[in-house]
Formats: sequence, C-alpha cells, structure tokens
Amino acid sequence: MKMRQCATTWESEIPEVEMKSLLAALRQRELKGKHLEIGTAAGGTLCRLIRFYEEEFGQSPPFLVVDPLKYFPHQFETVCQNLEKHDIDPREIEFLKSSSKDAFSSLANHPPELDFILVDGNHKIRYVTEDLRWVRFLRPGGLLCLHDYTPRFPGVYLSGKRLLRKHPNYEVVSQVESLLILRKSRESSRPEISAIDRLWAACLGPWFQLKASLAKRLRKSKGQDSVKSGL
Repeated sequence: MKMRQCATTWESEIPEVEMKSLLAALRQRELKGKHLEIGTAAGGTLCRLIRFYEEEFGQSPPFLVVDPLKYFPHQFETVCQNLEKHDIDPREIEFLKSSSKDAFSSLANHPPELDFILVDGNHKIRYVTEDLRWVRFLRPGGLLCLHDYTPRFPGVYLSGKRLLRKHPNYEVVSQVESLLILRKSRESSRPEISAIDRLWAACLGPWFQLKASLAKRLRKSKGQDSVKSGL
C-alpha cells in the first residue's frame, strides 16, 4: 500500500496559507462549543487547532473526531502519537471510529451542539453529502469549513454549492485557495440535507467515477503512445 505523505510527516493536509485563514476566522470568534473534525488523516490539523486555542485563549474547546481510521495502517496509533508529540492527551479527544453516516445516525437521538465543523474526509459526492448532514447540529454563529472546495474535487465543490444555493443562512466568511469557510447565521427552516439531496448525490456518484476512470485510461494511453514514439 502506498502511504500518504501525512502518514509519515504527521503534518496537516491543509496548506499553510489556508490554515492561516482558518486560524484568523477562529481568532475573531473564540468559539467555545464542541468542534467536529470529519476526516483527521494523521491528526495534523487537529493538533494545530488545539494548540492554537491553548496558546491564543488558554484552553481548547472539546473536539469530536469522526473517522473510520482506516486511511492508512495504524492510523489511530499515529494520531495518538501525534497528539502526544504536541503535549495533547488523546483521551481528551472524543473519537468515533466509524463512517460519518453511521456516526450521525448513532447520535441522532442525542445530537451534539457544535460551534465548528471541518469537513475533510472522503471527497466522493455521496460521502460529502453525508458529511453535510452534520450542519443540522451547528449552532447559529458557528463555522462550517470545507477543504478542497474546488472544481478539481467535484464531490466537495458541487455539494458545497448546492448547500449555499438552498440555504441562504450559510454565509461565506472567506475562501482562500481551496478552503471555504461559512458561517451559519440562523437556524435552518428545514434539514439542510434531505432525502432528495442524498438521492442526487447517489445518482451523480457513478457518473463522476466513470469520468475519472476514463480520464485515467486516456492519460495512460497517451503515456504509452509517447513511449512508443520515443518522446
């Protein structure tokens, strides 16, 4: 298995210029309620956020991490080691080792009150749409962040655009490169993600997968042609 870079460097997968925009938005608000990270990789972003709060405000809000923790071998152990490296006790973090969909269902009867959500898990459209169900638990004034919000990742991009189009109570705070930060200005009049939205995502998913497969085959074919022609 090819290891992701974050598995060996333990760094955040959010580039520094985007991270600075995120920290600036958090600095302006000092959100004290529970923070949710969907998709933690090696815990690099998690460490940065917790250390930021501790250094800036003296203490960190509670963090909930939702991730199957099967992204690379020994992922959970790596995350815990990364936290300890930054003088953070892993036992202070609430980990839900499951898919976003299953975790959401398990908490539906006792929903958490969230002040912050970072969506940076599986970028396929059906998974991003499931991740966005969590904004139902986001309190007014809270922030929703979508990483890799760019046409290069249509699952993230189209899901985010659909949310903004249907729910004007989500306002754009900033977009720096591929990090989109939204603020929930007030409660939504209806669930942000409906059964129709989930069906929409389920129908588009195979189409995007087919496009990606065809593009990969085309690149491979062009590469073989270049080798044959001596280029």
